[in-house]
Amino acid sequence: MKHTIGWMLVMGLVCTANAGISVYVDGDGYDSNNKDWQSNTVDDIDRNGLGTDGYIFFGNFDGIGNNQTYTGGPGGDITLISSEHVTDVLPSYVSAATMGADCNGKIGSFPAYEALDNPLIGDGTDGICGNIVVDGDEALNFTVSGLPAGNIIRVGIVTVLNDNARGRFDTPVISLTDGTSTVSSTNLPNLSSNANGDGPGWVFFDIDSDGDYTVLIPNGSATDNGAIGATPVNGLGGITFDSFTPPAGSGLLVSPGELSLDLDAPDTSIDTIIKATYYAGQSSSNDVQILSLAVDSGFTATVVDNSLGLTDKYEDIQVTYNNSEVGLTHGQSATATLEVTWTEVGSGVNNTTNIPLQVTYRAALIGYVNTEVTEENWYHFDFDGNSTFTSADPSGYNVDIADGSDEQIFPAEIQQFTTGFDISQVGQKITAEFDVVMNSGVAPFDKDFRFGVFDTSKNVQVISMNDLGPVSGSFMNIKIGNSISFDNGDGENFVPNDYATLAVLYGSALSSNTGNKTNGLIQNEMNHFKYSIERISETELYLEIVWSDSVSTSICATIIDETSTASGVAEYLPAGGYESFDGFGFQIHERYSAADYTVSNFNLTYTVPLRTGFEFQIASTERASSGDVTLTLSNPVVGASYLVRASDDLVDWDEVGTYVVDATGVIVLPAAATSAYVNDDEGFFQVKIIATDPE
Repeated sequence: MKHTIGWMLVMGLVCTANAGISVYVDGDGYDSNNKDWQSNTVDDIDRNGLGTDGYIFFGNFDGIGNNQTYTGGPGGDITLISSEHVTDVLPSYVSAATMGADCNGKIGSFPAYEALDNPLIGDGTDGICGNIVVDGDEALNFTVSGLPAGNIIRVGIVTVLNDNARGRFDTPVISLTDGTSTVSSTNLPNLSSNANGDGPGWVFFDIDSDGDYTVLIPNGSATDNGAIGATPVNGLGGITFDSFTPPAGSGLLVSPGELSLDLDAPDTSIDTIIKATYYAGQSSSNDVQILSLAVDSGFTATVVDNSLGLTDKYEDIQVTYNNSEVGLTHGQSATATLEVTWTEVGSGVNNTTNIPLQVTYRAALIGYVNTEVTEENWYHFDFDGNSTFTSADPSGYNVDIADGSDEQIFPAEIQQFTTGFDISQVGQKITAEFDVVMNSGVAPFDKDFRFGVFDTSKNVQVISMNDLGPVSGSFMNIKIGNSISFDNGDGENFVPNDYATLAVLYGSALSSNTGNKTNGLIQNEMNHFKYSIERISETELYLEIVWSDSVSTSICATIIDETSTASGVAEYLPAGGYESFDGFGFQIHERYSAADYTVSNFNLTYTVPLRTGFEFQIASTERASSGDVTLTLSNPVVGASYLVRASDDLVDWDEVGTYVVDATGVIVLPAAATSAYVNDDEGFFQVKIIATDPE
């Protein structure tokens, strides 16, 4: 299913009194993965955000409901269920709403579930809600009564709110039925994954008459992730209601009103559908005719039948982009406007509607280069001078924090890089793995071991916070902040060598889905951490922390939406998004003096995707009087490993060795390794970058 952005365009939006349910756009895949449903105007029929007429969500957006039983069971009146379990506002045209016959009497709401707009606050602030658990097909019933003639209701259905492997099954189909006819959205992908970053899944249906309606969610397979025993289950996160009252004359509704497409090589073209729907007006029911479809920049648009009316209400406008006409290269985009000209037959009036289009081209992925970039030296920042830093080497260190004031600034240990690692391109990823042992006693409540990446150019950080426990409850959290240096409270500029607020996160905002850990960081227990942050779209980063010890493994993950306008988040996002990170740091926080811990086996890796068109060359060769041979590469991948082969006759090639390059691209081959291949200053060399195959 293509993803869409922007707003719903209405072309003299009108309705018919004929009964029916229709699926939004093409009914193939999820229509939206947008957690910001209150500001989602692209899928909204009245263009002012979903749920303005009403909504039903399960849970109360605090994320701590767990697997709670609600009073009422299957068939229970939703309006009578406690607000602890259900968040609901029914529109005036919905006279009843009840739990489906196949609900099992439980509402799941766990900290690891997906966060989305909290309607109880209403300003875009996210909250973690939940879902009803469905053991069969029938998830939710509602009755529409007193709908004015010609009005249309758009019903938005969000599936189980989990983008985490701890979640329930994902259903492949969501349907809406009135008992006589059933329409479905099919081919719904699995969202229960720690790695895909797809967010919640929404589908939409349109209703134009009174009736009794049921949301159907068939079961997945018994082997799917999250099974309760061997019984497959599914879940429903919520439902929104929006409506539109038509004007006097007939007209068209187009869905969606804006398109954003991704064209991935080796494909050279992509096509999709804009759905045109006829609705009769309140005063007339004349046919509507599409007169022309005009578009450029490599796009074309066609429609098979340009006339729509009461007996032929739907037509597909096929939009095609052909890159052979434009020749986009990797990362480039083309934009255009589809101009639809239409008329109500007999009116004598031509109407024009513009639909923005965009396509982004991505060259074929040919592999990944994993570069080991761990610095040789650690920088120990000790503002108050109350700690001892020992045994430091690239793989780790030991730090002992002396007893001190509750107000002391605790030390930080830094891997600082001269050049930042680009994180602006999809597929780029930074991964840090290490072991840590607390050598001192158990920490009291609310003490954290914190670590993460930072960018001194924008003075921002993305930090994992992990309770020392076990008294603390052993929570894992992820937060962002916009100040690293203590002497710069305004958060605008990083002060060189001042890391006093690294991981302190004054004014930080974004909290992830919080993962519980059986044990915290307790004395003499070896713990392994893996921290990774990856660019998954032009405006999103996926962050995951895996924490393992001898007892259990927990995962904490979140998506950082760089376009978020939510209060408490937007003000801490860097202008222009996260473009690079140039350091990684550790700190124990929350007034925990007398701490003593050891970090070992530290390894920092930067992953770069290689796509069709990537190339490098041996730009120059030079042989020194010592016999050493220097190769200089063009377009080097910093930190990547290159395999060098040598020959004296261009027939037989032998491996000389593997070398890691820096930004200069220089490889120095010692004389002992090359003398057999160089005669009278003539020799031949090949260089190959070492990469892994695409996943």
